Amino acid sequence: MARSAILPESSLASVLDAITSLLLKHTPEELSRGEFTLAPAVPWLVVALVMVGGAVATVLAVRQLRGTTPGSQLLLGGLRAAIFLVLGLCLLRPSLVLSRAIPQRNVVGVLLDDSRSMQVGDHPAGSRLLAVQAAWADSSAVVRALGDRFVLRFFRVGGAVARVPGAAALTGQSSRSDLAIALAGAREALADAPLAGLVLVSDGADNAAADLEEELLALEARGIPVHTVGVGTTRFARDVGVDAVRLPESVLEGGEAVGEVLLRLRGVAGERLRLEVEAAGRLVQLDTVTLASGEELTTLPL
Repeated sequence: MARSAILPESSLASVLDAITSLLLKHTPEELSRGEFTLAPAVPWLVVALVMVGGAVATVLAVRQLRGTTPGSQLLLGGLRAAIFLVLGLCLLRPSLVLSRAIPQRNVVGVLLDDSRSMQVGDHPAGSRLLAVQAAWADSSAVVRALGDRFVLRFFRVGGAVARVPGAAALTGQSSRSDLAIALAGAREALADAPLAGLVLVSDGADNAAADLEEELLALEARGIPVHTVGVGTTRFARDVGVDAVRLPESVLEGGEAVGEVLLRLRGVAGERLRLEVEAAGRLVQLDTVTLASGEELTTLPL
C-alpha cells in the first residue's frame, strides 16, 4: 500500500518563504511592511505606446495564422501578449520601498560647565567637576543609556564653546560660563545633524550677563528641547546672591541716578562687601556695604 508524505504546515511555509526570498530578494515579512511603487525607466507615454502596440501586433499576428485550431491561436496569442506584458512591466520598474530604523541616527548635544566654580568641593565625591566627570564618563549608566538611542556630542562650556571628546577633558579653569553663547555654538556646530535635543549641565554660577531668551526662542522654533541638569548644593552656610536690580530707564548724560540692589544674605552678617556697577564694560560705581542678615536692599548713587 502506497503512502503519501504530507509536509507539516510550518515546513511548507518555510519552503514558500525561501522561494519568495530567492525570487524577490526580500522576505515575506519585508514584503508585507514595504510599499510597492513604480519608477518608470521611460516616460509613461512610451510605456503606453509599447503596450498598445503590442496588443495591436498580437491581434494582427493571430488573424494571419492559417491552418491552426482556435486553441492554438489562443495559445500563441497569449504567449505574444505575455511577452509584451513582461516588457511593459520591465519598463515600469516596480520597486519595493522599505522603511528601516537607522540606529544612533539622531544626535544629542551635551554641554558641560567648565567654569572655575565647578571646583567647589560640595559633593561627596569631591568637587562638582569630579562629580560631573563621573556621571558623564563613557562607562557611566546615563551615557550608556543615551548612547543606545542617540549619538552623543560633548561640548565644554566656558567663555566660549568647544567640542571635546568627553567629560574627562574638563579642567574647571574658565573664568565664566556663557550659557547663551554655549547654546548658540552647539546649535551651529550641529546644524547639519538631526539634533534631537541639548542637555545643559551647569552649577549656575559664574554666568555671563548674556540674555538666554533669544537663543532659547531660536531653539524652540526649530523644535529642539533643552534639558537642564543642576550640579552642586542649592543651599550654602555662607551665601550672597543678587535677587533684583532696579535702575531708571534713562539717565541724562553727566547726571546722577539712584539704583537699588536687593541682596539675599546667609551667614555673612557684619561682613563688608564691595559692590561694582558696570555699564557696557565700564566701571561706573564702586561701593562697600556692611552686610546684615536675610535680605538687604542697598541703594547706590550712580
